[in-house]
Amino acid sequence: MAQFISKLRKHEVFRNLDQAELDHLIPIMETQSFKNGEIVLSPDQPTNFFYYILSGKLMLHLTNNEFKPLLPGQLFGEIGIINPDFRSGVVIATEPTEAVCICGKRLFTEGVIPPHISLKVLRALSKRITNYLRSREQISTMECI
Repeated sequence: MAQFISKLRKHEVFRNLDQAELDHLIPIMETQSFKNGEIVLSPDQPTNFFYYILSGKLMLHLTNNEFKPLLPGQLFGEIGIINPDFRSGVVIATEPTEAVCICGKRLFTEGVIPPHISLKVLRALSKRITNYLRSREQISTMECI
């Protein structure tokens, strides 16, 4: 897993973590492969992980029938870690895909990850989700005009 840390470090969620803090995350990460056509996330599944795409391609089918491609270097599933009752859509692999899965439950479990690291990740995830919601709000407002 250590070989993926340098890739994770480039993502906005992990950019503010130093090497020692990133190393603390290794025990809560695993790689997972998805086959073409495989459902990765859906509204009726519990969300225990968020994902960083290493290779391949997935498609997010939003509840409003919009589609968004998900490519290597992108993160998804983070909303379900913050709020398990909300899903923005279904994620399906559109080609063989490999991702780093990060266990959200263990990220926020005392004694597993030092609290200051969990807080840094939580703040970065919250900022990301807030930016997403702001962009959605602007799109909805533009549709009304």
